Amino acid sequence: MYHRVLVPIVLDHDKVGAALKVAEAIADPDAEITLFHVREKIPRYVSAQIPADVIKSAKEQLGSDLAEVARAGREGTKLVVVEGHPSTMILDYVEKNDIDCIVIYSHEPGVEHFLLGSTASNVVRSAGCSVHVIR
Repeated sequence: MYHRVLVPIVLDHDKVGAALKVAEAIADPDAEITLFHVREKIPRYVSAQIPADVIKSAKEQLGSDLAEVARAGREGTKLVVVEGHPSTMILDYVEKNDIDCIVIYSHEPGVEHFLLGSTASNVVRSAGCSVHVIR
């Protein structure tokens, strides 16, 4: 059983609930489960064309939606939102917070994933802890 479990989430993926259930199943009863969302930075040339109130509203809606997902988890499920490159931020958080297991879901592989690598495959190759991949 694991004591500190990280579940990276993206709201547009249908496997969020499944990953959370797996995390709860493999975690100790008193384990810390953290839902982790990475917002990718909007390039300046794009953000300059979007009204500030639209960006603010989108961030608020994201926060609300993520909080709802966290409430669906068991009591004490934590939510962390950061900005940056997904696999880099996940791996940095794992290292700095002594995570002993990552539960991550993966999109169905396509040719582009073999050439570029998906977030899940980058995490699997580089994590210093156990990684459970949900397909």
